Amino acid sequence: MSFPRNNPREFWHKERNPVVISGRWNITGGVGAVDVVVGQGFAITRTGAGDYLVTFTDAFSHLLCVKAGCSAISGAAVDMYAQPGAFTAGGTGACTLQIRTKTGAVSTDPAATDGVTFEAVLYGEALDR
Repeated sequence: MSFPRNNPREFWHKERNPVVISGRWNITGGVGAVDVVVGQGFAITRTGAGDYLVTFTDAFSHLLCVKAGCSAISGAAVDMYAQPGAFTAGGTGACTLQIRTKTGAVSTDPAATDGVTFEAVLYGEALDR
């Protein structure tokens, strides 16, 4: 059995190579404001309480998978988690991914000095058509 475009066995997608973008941002103050951003290929915007928008600097057409988490550096006794939200495919500067931080079922800002991490596997447009 042959595999399209010599992709690795048991893994095929219409585009050749996935792109992994990962990053982290810290929170400053008590309002969930973005402070230190670590990583490349994206920008972070706070759009509401516990609601952050990751805007990718490259164009992507598909989101294969994403994972996100919270780091309780402040020591606050809160059971918080990060939840990936809507993905919007688009061109350069128009491709976005929503990440929400929650306690229970309520969107909640992380405490000051806490952090949010994510890792996304994305595909761009096929260039060899």
